[in-house]
Amino acid sequence: MSLRNIVNKIFRLGSQTTATSTTRTLSSIERRRQEDIQKLDALIPNPSETSPEHQTNSSTTTTCIHERVSTHALQQTLHLLAQIQTNHTPDHQLSIQNSLVGDSSGDGLFLEKGTLHPGSVVALYPGTALFHEEISFFGGVHHMFPEDEEMDWFIHRSDGVVIDGLGKTHELNAIGGGGNMASSDGGDTEGHALAEMMDKLTLLQTQGTSCMPDQTLNNPFAIAHKANHPHQGIPANVVAVAIDYCFSTMNPQLFPYIPTRHAILPNVLCEQGITFVASRVIEAGDEIYLDYATSKESRPEWYNDAVRT
Repeated sequence: MSLRNIVNKIFRLGSQTTATSTTRTLSSIERRRQEDIQKLDALIPNPSETSPEHQTNSSTTTTCIHERVSTHALQQTLHLLAQIQTNHTPDHQLSIQNSLVGDSSGDGLFLEKGTLHPGSVVALYPGTALFHEEISFFGGVHHMFPEDEEMDWFIHRSDGVVIDGLGKTHELNAIGGGGNMASSDGGDTEGHALAEMMDKLTLLQTQGTSCMPDQTLNNPFAIAHKANHPHQGIPANVVAVAIDYCFSTMNPQLFPYIPTRHAILPNVLCEQGITFVASRVIEAGDEIYLDYATSKESRPEWYNDAVRT
């Protein structure tokens, strides 16, 4: 059965919903992440800052700030991947140890060796990616994952891409005629969602870059999902920055070290990723902390607002 026939079979079961609490959570995350990116941009050396054009135009726009920080993070990430690929020892090393946050926090991510300064890439977020077209088609993340624990390792990009640190997949041939989907009313919205998802999947099938399912094991820095939210009174020391690889111009020898793949087509690499960038000096022995920035409606009992300075 073709991919299109499988999707059409599933589509007849329906899909449509939005979760208000999810929207509020994403708004909270996005607002704080924008603040963090703007602060990080001020810490990253930028040769163009002295030009009149930069001072009067681009430096004041949020889009340009995000582009600068993302471009910087991508360059740093590609340099790190090249070091791994050529067996050169990177300037820092990471380890997973018992977190200092508390007894119930489990593993934590630590800087084992080296010193990281603001703007340095710390770690890469691994996992499987879902795009907004797929999430919309299947009825939203809360419909796809009804148990809160299933979303504990999710991290969101502002463009609607969600990366699942647990690497869960949703292969259509595994779903078959089933799938956990909302009831359908057969409306135009659902037809549009189907068309968007089919366009995305067809493009990936024909032009995507293939990968091995377990290739994150090749990358010792693909453990950003182990970073915890800081305990009370402690600031975060990294910022999650969205990066976009360009596989058509990249060295193919770096592909085995890309830690994200598509959730519905898990044998295809994902160009959309997230890297953690240091927002303050991190010394050897320090734990890596990311501000989870959840909204009041969705935060767990243990959550405390991170110190924001």
